[in-house]
Amino acid sequence: MRRNGSCTRAARRPSRPAEDPCSLGEGGRRRRACVRCLGILVATVSVNAGMAHARITGYTVTELPVPGSVHVAALNNLGQVAGRAGDGFYWDGATTWFLHSSAGADVSPFGINDAGAVVGTSEGYDRLAFLWRNGVMTDLGTLGGSQSHAEAINNAGQVVGYSTASEHGPQRPFLWEEGVMRDLGTLGGASGLAWDINDSGQIVGCASTEEEKLHAFLWSGGAMADLGTLGGEDSVAWAINSAATVVGRSRTADGLGHAFLWADGVMTDLGTLVGTESSATDINDSGHVIGWWRDGEASGSFVYTPEDGMRDLGDLLPDGLPWIYYEATSINRDGQIAVSATVIEGELAPTRSFLLTPVPEPGVAGLLVGGGVFASLRRRRGRAAA
Repeated sequence: MRRNGSCTRAARRPSRPAEDPCSLGEGGRRRRACVRCLGILVATVSVNAGMAHARITGYTVTELPVPGSVHVAALNNLGQVAGRAGDGFYWDGATTWFLHSSAGADVSPFGINDAGAVVGTSEGYDRLAFLWRNGVMTDLGTLGGSQSHAEAINNAGQVVGYSTASEHGPQRPFLWEEGVMRDLGTLGGASGLAWDINDSGQIVGCASTEEEKLHAFLWSGGAMADLGTLGGEDSVAWAINSAATVVGRSRTADGLGHAFLWADGVMTDLGTLVGTESSATDINDSGHVIGWWRDGEASGSFVYTPEDGMRDLGDLLPDGLPWIYYEATSINRDGQIAVSATVIEGELAPTRSFLLTPVPEPGVAGLLVGGGVFASLRRRRGRAAA
């Protein structure tokens, strides 16, 4: 398979050791490692829409009760997740469902909607986009080639991703709905990838221009618009919310990769916390953004809010977490963040995944939860599966 441009999945997350996140090249999906955290406070109620304008003072942490070495890829507004734990899985808040291909292919989920429908890629002889819904896995087909990848699904059941249109042709962004896969086109070049879709059917990703530069795009109402760059040559849009606010990463005039937020026709440089590199990878309807920063070999995750700007996520977590490395992968309507972490468990360093629930400033917290009680939960996990 040939992947084109700077917006491959490998570029969405900081790599270890560091490599150019806007480079071409195949790039694998990272499987990170981490250990269970015991006795961590977990909110007994979900933070509601009142969090939209509340300052976040920290996060409580709870481990996902999924066996094995776990990497979470997507989170919906109900706190349900999809990811990989040896094979693809969906956790509905109570039960873990493992997603199996009838052909025995390796299943990798990447998106989930509020109905618990999961999309991703099954990798056997070919790599093909799938939709898993109510226990049934459906092959979404291709645009005419032999490869396809599904990246996101909205609450209307529309799926976006990318596919080859011929056997050895470039990747093209697609929209799949009601059994039909549609080529979204490009910005004048040969290739493109679609990464996210909101409930209005607006789609973001990256596509090549006539000059074969890769630019972030917004597809809406049947037309693809070039979102431009921060002054450099390329950009990619990773996520979009219901207000059509878009986040991603762009080269600056100095050639650096910076996180951006695009709204109402204006692309804003979110800067970096440390070092010179950053990327914004997801946004919720309150305008809260997650992403990563990098300084040479060091990297970390950030959370950006309109109230407080960009902050290091690690500064908002409880002390004493046995995490060597962690990655924020998704944020939902209530500001919950899905995290995969490498943690210390004796001589092992397995991958575990967690949900972070925001703690608003005390006055707002009292209004939201009515003096709700936080409970300390202790989770147990079998070490054999690690």
